[in-house]
Amino acid sequence: MVQIEVISVDQLTFNEFSNSMPNPSVLGIVDFSPLSGSIILQMPPNTAFAMIERVLGGSGNAYERTRGFTEIELTLLDKILGQMIAYMRDPWKNVIDLKPKLKKIETNPQFTQIMSPNETVALITLNTKVGNIDGMIHICIPHLVIEPVIPKLSTKFWFSGITKEISSNELKIIERKIETTLLPVRVELGVSEVTIGDFLELQIGDVITLDTSVGEDLKITIGNNHKFYGKPGIKKNRVAVKITNINKKGDDLDE
Repeated sequence: MVQIEVISVDQLTFNEFSNSMPNPSVLGIVDFSPLSGSIILQMPPNTAFAMIERVLGGSGNAYERTRGFTEIELTLLDKILGQMIAYMRDPWKNVIDLKPKLKKIETNPQFTQIMSPNETVALITLNTKVGNIDGMIHICIPHLVIEPVIPKLSTKFWFSGITKEISSNELKIIERKIETTLLPVRVELGVSEVTIGDFLELQIGDVITLDTSVGEDLKITIGNNHKFYGKPGIKKNRVAVKITNINKKGDDLDE
């Protein structure tokens, strides 16, 4: 099982990102077409080895020794990263028709100088668990790459792009689900207060006087909302209550 969770999104310089990467490391250089420039997808060696083992039918156990990658392992990583990058298209579709493509894989951060060291980048950190291996995957996106679409990255634009009209069929489904939703209905016969001493002395047959008089309408609540008034009775040999009035203030949920 592979579990991925977004941990943080930070702003820093490309030099700070490059210097923080371990060597060796898996660094995929991704062409972010049709945007100009590239981004970097980085993962630690232990996560990469775990993914390779899973692809080859293993359990994804930890690889204790630190070493470089063989040509076969790099070929497998090329396929793995290619599939990961393909999933970037859907989240970006409301902003731009993205067509990312893996250009190459480097294992030494010194060979990934895709921009000036002092340029600003956005660093997305993902906590990743592959089998019993935990690791951090980083996505480095230079500001220059996404600068043309920054106005489209606002929350207002994002939600306006995903709104759509609800069809009549969807409305019927919603109505049907609402109509079949169960609501708790409670009838309050009355309220009384007794001392702890009297409560401890209660026996079978004792009578507690309520604050409701005979013939007075009872409160009927829907959930925690007092909505109706009613009178108790019997229907088909079952205890029942007949609604006699509607509490207009019952529409106020703060009642």
